Amino acid sequence: MGRPANWAVNPGVKLSGDIFVIFRSESSGTTSIFTDYLAQIDSANWRMTSTFATKSKMAVGARGNAGVAGMIKQMPGAIGYMEIAYAMQNNMRYASVQNRSGNFIIPTLASTSAAANVDIPADTRASIVNTSVRDGYPIVGFTWVMVWQDMTHNPKGRQVVDLLKWMVTSGQVYTSELIYAPLPKSTVDKAQALINSIKVR
Repeated sequence: MGRPANWAVNPGVKLSGDIFVIFRSESSGTTSIFTDYLAQIDSANWRMTSTFATKSKMAVGARGNAGVAGMIKQMPGAIGYMEIAYAMQNNMRYASVQNRSGNFIIPTLASTSAAANVDIPADTRASIVNTSVRDGYPIVGFTWVMVWQDMTHNPKGRQVVDLLKWMVTSGQVYTSELIYAPLPKSTVDKAQALINSIKVR
C-alpha cells in the first residue's frame, strides 16, 4: 500500500518520513500467515514488491518475534509483524487492518477468536486469513499439534491423547492468560473428533 492509499484510509493523519520494514530473517509460521494475507489482498503487487522489500536498504531482518519487536522499538519509522503476545508484552502500538467484510479491526484475543469462527474442513487444514467474519481480525492462524494416528505401540499414547483432549477443552481457560486466543466451539468439535480417532492401547 503506497502513500496515497495510506492517506485515503487514514484521513487527518500526517504521514511523513521513511518507513523501515522489519521482517523475520528465518522461516516461520508467523511469516507464512502474514504473507498469505498479503498475497490474498493484492497478489500482483505482493509478488512484485516482496523481493524488492527484503533486498532493500529500507528492510531489515530480525530473528524471531522477540527480534522483530526489539528492532521496531529501536528504529524510528519501523513497522513489522509478530505474534500479538509480543506486541502486548512490549506495550507496542499496532494497526487496525481491514478484513474481507471491509471493517478495520484492532488485533485482540476476541477479534482473533472471531476470525476463526468459520466453517473449516474436518481435518482442520485451513487458512483463516482475510476472514469475512465482521468482527474478525484478518491476519490470524491456528496452532497445530502433529501426532501419530496410530499410537498403539507407544506406551505413553494414552497420556498424549488425554493431554490433547484437555488442551482443546478444559485447558482453553488458560489461553487468554498466555495471550493466545481461545478456539471457537466449531473448531473444538472438529479437533476433538480428530483426537478421538487416534488409536491407543
